[in-house]
Order: sequence, then structure tokens, then C-alpha cells
Amino acid sequence: RLLRPEYVRSYATPLSSDAWTKFQDGDPRRAVHNQEVLEATERLYNEVIPAFADSLNRHAETPQTHRELSALMHARGINMRFLGRVRRRVTLPHLRSFLLTEIVSRVCKDDLRARLRGMSGLPSAERAHQLVEYFNRLLGTSAESHRFWALDIKCRVQYKYESALTPAEADPAYDLRTDLLLYPLFRRVCENTGVAFKR
Repeated sequence: RLLRPEYVRSYATPLSSDAWTKFQDGDPRRAVHNQEVLEATERLYNEVIPAFADSLNRHAETPQTHRELSALMHARGINMRFLGRVRRRVTLPHLRSFLLTEIVSRVCKDDLRARLRGMSGLPSAERAHQLVEYFNRLLGTSAESHRFWALDIKCRVQYKYESALTPAEADPAYDLRTDLLLYPLFRRVCENTGVAFKR
């Protein structure tokens, strides 16, 4: 949970890399270092992230791809793990959809990578079958797919990306798929995991 180097460099007060660690045991300025990092984090949450979200709302910055979004956030010193905090403050529907698509793709990447590690000893045909089942749940319309989104995906989004969902979106009855773009989601998950489909 480190602050990005771009943010640390731009911060007015030099910050100790040992803050909130045992490395500063015995340091008489320990409390000062911890407080400075706490204040820097609060500024990130209360000023930097809201200012970035405002720039998106005003169309001052208009990322078209995940790479552009990542570059813009990193330039401001904002980690991608704060996508939820950014989305909470974005009001434009197309940007909220874009951000949610990126958030869900990252959640699916982590989930699918863990599943792929668990498949390492399986025959390739069985691995392929399980991958197809995963993508069918992700992109399908079956009752199983609905449960996957309502429970698995939604819980992972809320756990990993604080404030990403509104109370209405967090309701188990609400279908998140109405708020994102499924084809870009499919492409991002494939890109993030190295999974390729052939005709």
C-alpha cells in the first residue's frame, strides 16, 4: 500500500520511506514521520483524487483506453487500486461505464490467474474447457452467470476497489452488466491473462 513515486516527489514535505514500519523503531521522529505520511494520504484522498475526477467530468482529460487511464492516474500519483474512489466522484455515464469495465477486468484477471495456477497439472483439453466455462459465466445470460455476477464479481469489486459501486449497484439484485461494456471487458480479460480464442 505504498504511495506512488510521482506523488511522493510532488508532495511539499519529504516523506520517510520507513514510516509505519519497524525500520523506524528507536527513531525519535517516528511519530512525526507517521503523521506526515498520514497527512499525505489524506491529501491524496481528499484533494488529488477529487481533482482528477473533476478533470474527467469537465472533459479536461479524456482517456480512451486503459493505458491512457493508467498513464493519467500515475502522472497524478494515483495508484490504480484507487479506481473505485475515482469512479465514485465521476458523474458522466460513459466514463463511469469505462471505469467499471476496467475495474471488473482487473478483478477477473486476478480471479482467472488464480484459477489458471490451479489448472497447471490438467490436460490442455480440460484447461480449455474450464476457461470456456469461465468466460461463459462472465459473458453469458444463464442463471449461473447471473449468480456469478451478483455474488462473485460484485463481492470482489467491493473488496478490492473501495467505493467503486453505488448502494444501488451494490444490491445483489442489481445487474452490473447493464453498466459496463461486455466486449471491451472480454478483450481486457484476455489481454491481461494471455488467454486467446481461436475460431
